[in-house]
Amino acid sequence: MPFDKFLCVVTQQPVSVADCIAHATSEGGQLAELGCPFTPAILRGIADTLAEETMPNGTVRVTQLLACAKRVQWQQANPYTVDPRDAYALFRGQIGHAIVERYHGEEIFLSEERLSVPHLGITLTGKPDAVLHSEHRHLDDYKTTRRIPREPHAHHIAQVNLYAWLIAQTKHIAIKTAAIVYLDMGGVTRLSVPIWTRKKTEAFLRERIGLWQTGTPTPQSWECKTCPLATVCDARIPQTPNKR
Repeated sequence: MPFDKFLCVVTQQPVSVADCIAHATSEGGQLAELGCPFTPAILRGIADTLAEETMPNGTVRVTQLLACAKRVQWQQANPYTVDPRDAYALFRGQIGHAIVERYHGEEIFLSEERLSVPHLGITLTGKPDAVLHSEHRHLDDYKTTRRIPREPHAHHIAQVNLYAWLIAQTKHIAIKTAAIVYLDMGGVTRLSVPIWTRKKTEAFLRERIGLWQTGTPTPQSWECKTCPLATVCDARIPQTPNKR
């Protein structure tokens, strides 16, 4: 189920997306003086990013499988509100992807194609960012970030390896090398990602699918920070106050 409403940045009260955008439009350039930094265009973009593509029953995105199962499944079944500031990172990622994809050339064999494979009671699905021509067998995944990490984040490594598994199953191409291409305001850093063996990938899949099927909480600190269940979830990770 897509999110239900925005949480107004100024009043901290739920408001429909249409009303939020209408208010931003009516205020014109004066909205910032009320305490809201967003333009109607950015609000539309955030809402579009949060509106998930409808999937058949039993289909699980790679990103969902790697996220907290309790949170994802609750959000699929219940309406919830989102503060646009908490969703901006997702929108920022969409901007980065759209710009890069605009300049893809003949070197790209596969980009943003949805791949799906039935496995252990679910259908795993994902859209790899960019696979170079099949003779290279290289996968790039783009991430926007506030600061470039020294090493790829663990959940990014897992995501790339699950994409590699999907590519092997559907395109019959064994990915040989991969990288996370981190983009921040200062530049670009391409960090190599270790490619797991099929045995390791499928062992990881068994574990994550088991957690998914039982709805077991698997939180990471950054997920708990904006989770609508944070105040009632026993698995929550304590957070420091969020400074706006």
